[in-house]
Amino acid sequence: MKIKYLISLLLLLSVSTFLAIIPSGFSSPAFAQGELKSTGEVSVSDANLVTVSSADFNVSFSREGASLKKFNLNRKKFQDDFIYKTGDLETGASEIIRPFTVDVSVAAKGGIVTLSDNKVVYDVKQDKIDANVSKVIFTGVVGDGTFSVGITKIFTVDSSSRLIKLSLKIKNNSPSPISIGTPNSPGLALNFLSNIGDNAVDDECVADIAGSLYKSITNSATYKYEFNASNFSSDVKWIGIRDSFYSGIIAFDNKKPHSASVAATGHSLKNKMGFTSNMFVRFPAFDLDAAEAQSFDFSIFLGVKSYDDLKKYGRGFEEICEFNFLALLILQSLVFFYGMTKNYGVAIILLTIAIKLILQPLTNKQTKSMKEMQKIQPLIAELKKKYATDMQKMNEEVMKLYKEHGINPFGGCLPLLLQLPVLFALFTALRSSVELKGEGFLWLADLSAADPTWILPIAIAISMHLQQSQMQVDPNQAAAFQFMPILMFMITYTLPSGVLLYWGVSNVLQVAQQWYDNRRESAGKAVVAIAAADNDKGGNS
Repeated sequence: MKIKYLISLLLLLSVSTFLAIIPSGFSSPAFAQGELKSTGEVSVSDANLVTVSSADFNVSFSREGASLKKFNLNRKKFQDDFIYKTGDLETGASEIIRPFTVDVSVAAKGGIVTLSDNKVVYDVKQDKIDANVSKVIFTGVVGDGTFSVGITKIFTVDSSSRLIKLSLKIKNNSPSPISIGTPNSPGLALNFLSNIGDNAVDDECVADIAGSLYKSITNSATYKYEFNASNFSSDVKWIGIRDSFYSGIIAFDNKKPHSASVAATGHSLKNKMGFTSNMFVRFPAFDLDAAEAQSFDFSIFLGVKSYDDLKKYGRGFEEICEFNFLALLILQSLVFFYGMTKNYGVAIILLTIAIKLILQPLTNKQTKSMKEMQKIQPLIAELKKKYATDMQKMNEEVMKLYKEHGINPFGGCLPLLLQLPVLFALFTALRSSVELKGEGFLWLADLSAADPTWILPIAIAISMHLQQSQMQVDPNQAAAFQFMPILMFMITYTLPSGVLLYWGVSNVLQVAQQWYDNRRESAGKAVVAIAAADNDKGGNS
């Protein structure tokens, strides 16, 4: 999905450059939310499910695998379930490896014996620490008759901080020492989220390794990806999953993982909504004496992909949003205008006008340069005809012509290049803004979704046609120009309506500016013509 949006943006930029139309366009943007009044209630809805509920979210753990069975938010605009169900699969019933199940690899004489807890039914105990904090403690055993390994998982759910802490303890219940893994093989694998909900089209697994983001999108039923950075084990900060509005992040509090990988399960989701996959975080080998244990501690965030909220944790979680400085500045401006108008549609319009005004000097410089180029086009055409068989001579004469008229042939490119980062940042900010989800404007029910009526895409195509009608078009390019409004519609009809609202308003402003410039230029020519006529009359008299 992100690749699709990027291609669309590049096409938009190409069309805009061709037409010489440049639509313009710290504290980080805060996601508006009320103060939480959590109850932190713990309940057992059936024999195998433990649920912790708060004002902000509900999380359910299954005794089977001591795993995450369900997670959803209680906010008005964000209530999607994070965990897909068997019924969401195209292929029907299938085994699902749920988040926080583990594989313990024990070194034996015949090789590695992998003990999985995916089907183990754990004993469970619940503790209510205070109004905001609840603990769910799972204890279980995996073994094959030769080896016995005790596993304890303690989930501490803190509704005030919106974090889940996981303490995983691996204990040797065997009477003799065991080796978990080998120097060449990881010893422990923890399964984490690799999909968010029943739509995996734009799900992307991400790892922050020394400040660089490594990304993976499962795009087939056989997809595999290894986060194989050479500095993974020493510099990995967190691993996560993100889509347009949500994120799931796991950070490592005491022990760094050895590696991580994503592998498709071979199953697709219904309605062509992508492919399911598993993400395994693997840890280096370690030895355990009889009755010895090792603990692995994690901090887990599941929730809205809000830059401000994630930054508060101080662990670099906000980097999953992948906003640069300009995108953050634009988002902050959007929130500022929303604070004035209490409507994100109006805020986008005001933001468009503000960016247009800021970039107007660059737009004027580009327009002036292109008009100067248009004036000498007849002279260039004569040179091309005169030196049709001598390209080198023709180029020399053309450059001489530029010099004589004081024209820089690249003068129109520099203003465009200076505006491109702003346009990229604006596109990123509007496309990824969680603030726009569920926000309506006029006939648009959701500014983060495509316009179902196609009014905006059609309006953008019409505005492009109006822009072309005000331009002097080379007859050789007329056919291409006539097709461009249709191409623009085909590019834009699937884009978020918030982006299209910006684009449409920007086009309207550009049409108005072109009309004003053309009218002023015509008036100037008329004044010159009248003055010349008066001079001729005066000379004749």
